[in-house]
Amino acid sequence: MRWIKKDHRLVFLTPKLEKSVRISGTPKINLKANVDKPDTNFTALLVDYGTGAHVAEDVKTLDMKDCWGDSSANDSACYRRTEMVTSTDPYEIVTRSWMSAKNWKSMTESNPLTPNKNYWFRWDVLSEDYVFEKGHRIGVVIAASDSSWTIPAQTQATIETILGDSNMVLPVVGGKNSLDFKD
Repeated sequence: MRWIKKDHRLVFLTPKLEKSVRISGTPKINLKANVDKPDTNFTALLVDYGTGAHVAEDVKTLDMKDCWGDSSANDSACYRRTEMVTSTDPYEIVTRSWMSAKNWKSMTESNPLTPNKNYWFRWDVLSEDYVFEKGHRIGVVIAASDSSWTIPAQTQATIETILGDSNMVLPVVGGKNSLDFKD
């Protein structure tokens, strides 16, 4: 896996996949880093990089209904149809997660950081069942605040990541022997 530093985020990319790879479960982030402030936010994204149609995060509700059996006074037997939304963007965010750095010991207890000291930040990414197609790349993006999904951190912290010690554990169906990469 190679990494790229880009516009206030780190992007980790696998080589192109030799065959499709399915993940099913909860990816885990293990990030060793130091921060120059007592707190900041972390964002992690698992991304499918590749061309072709991707299943987007949304489901579209249609106007057509299907009915199954009889309705009662409290429950309709009719449900609106849905369809998966697809996109042809060169990437698709598969799943994501966030962490407040001051919760490095526990998600229920705040522990402000000592600036510029190395810490382990470990958290789960939202569970997903997804297939990365042959020829695509699996990407992991680590960034600070995600203003689209969280309250932006007010700290403007600088984060130094210890790359050799950091990783993401993916729930690959079939284990690591299921991963084949092109150079």
